[in-house]
Amino acid sequence: REAGTTPARAPLLTDGRGRACLPLPGAMGFWLGTFFFLLLEAVFVAWVQFRRVDEKPLKHTLYGTAVFCCWISWALVYASQIHTPIFVTPVPATPE
Repeated sequence: REAGTTPARAPLLTDGRGRACLPLPGAMGFWLGTFFFLLLEAVFVAWVQFRRVDEKPLKHTLYGTAVFCCWISWALVYASQIHTPIFVTPVPATPE
């Protein structure tokens, strides 16, 4: 490299249409969020299992279903914010 020159920039990532996009910074955030929901489910299992409650199988099912529904909602919103071209395909306006 010659003195006084700026270092070459890394090439930008592009989507299928040639637009620049950021690298996927959200992969760690997705797995961290998923781990949080698994931890929440473990807390609910312990909460039901180690208390004297009636109908333990029903409560396990209800808590498990609630955590799964919250996780799937969170995952879809998270994925749609990170990877918008997957969910939204703009249609160019045609002149009339």
